[in-house]
Amino acid sequence: MTQSRRAAVYVRSPAPAATEQRQETVLARLRSLRDCGAIDDFSVTYWFRQALDRDGDPSMPAVTELEAWAADHSVSLAPAFGRHERHNWYTGIDDAVVRLPVICLAVYEDDELTAVYPHVCDGGPRSVADGMEQLEAQWGVEV
Repeated sequence: MTQSRRAAVYVRSPAPAATEQRQETVLARLRSLRDCGAIDDFSVTYWFRQALDRDGDPSMPAVTELEAWAADHSVSLAPAFGRHERHNWYTGIDDAVVRLPVICLAVYEDDELTAVYPHVCDGGPRSVADGMEQLEAQWGVEV
């Protein structure tokens, strides 16, 4: 049976022009990986600068999955992802928010999340660009 490979990319929007260019570079590399058959497909999800850590925020299911992967692999998603409590002095409501990175790459093999970039491991930070390079090398693709 052939192993299925796919990627999910999360990009912050709106973003400054230089950041959009970096995001587009990653998307172009993923298109190349798809076109040469190294991955079956990839999806792009746009998210805002932060997500509310509660039911109903459309970004939270993805964030929860990414955080679970990080915990299972003893790595950290900080500082790219940051959680903090806040208080709205006007409404009196306390809640938690998650700061989201400008780009995040999640890699799946047979529907199992196998890698998330960016993250920080014992060897130091691993960026989305590092992740792309590792995937291209792992799958024997020159893009």
